[in-house]
Amino acid sequence: MAFYHSKEWKETRKLVLIRDHGLCQICLRNGHIKKGNIVHHIVEVRQNFDKRLDMNNLETICQSCHTKLHGEKGTYK
Repeated sequence: MAFYHSKEWKETRKLVLIRDHGLCQICLRNGHIKKGNIVHHIVEVRQNFDKRLDMNNLETICQSCHTKLHGEKGTYK
């Protein structure tokens, strides 16, 4: 998807990582501290394109949590 290569996404992604101190927000909610480097859309882009850059709809997560949410191939569960 071209959106993920856009200047707007790259800047928003960077801001989310800074805001979340590079920590997985799902792990934090479960009492664990783990670094994350994936910026996750809580409401998926394909479900609501208008929320694609909404920082309230974005959170940093780790690869493990991302796999639990989307599976190995990145599909939504």
